[in-house]
Amino acid sequence: MAGCAETRLPVTMRLPRREVELVSEYAQEAGVTRTEAFLHFLRLGLQVDDSSERLASIEQSVEEILRCVTVGKPASVGFAAAKAADGGGLEEGEEIRL
Repeated sequence: MAGCAETRLPVTMRLPRREVELVSEYAQEAGVTRTEAFLHFLRLGLQVDDSSERLASIEQSVEEILRCVTVGKPASVGFAAAKAADGGGLEEGEEIRL
C-alpha cells in the first residue's frame, strides 16, 4: 500500500518448519520480505472464505437447474447409486431424474 501508514502488530506463532520454509522461498523468489510473504498467503486464505458464499450461490443455481430438467420418472440419488453399485445399468427405456 503505497503512501498508506499501516499499523502492524507483532505476532508470535509456532508453525511447521516446512510451511515456513515454503513461505521463505516464496519471499526470496518474489523479492519481498518474509512478513510480506506471510501476509500474501494470509490474504489469499481470507479470500477463499469469501468465495464460499459464491460457491453456495453456484450450488443453489445448479439445484434450480436440476429441478427444471425433467427426464422420465423421478429417482433418488440412493436409487442411482444402487444401480451403479450392482453393476446394473438402466433398462431399455428406463430413465432417471435426480
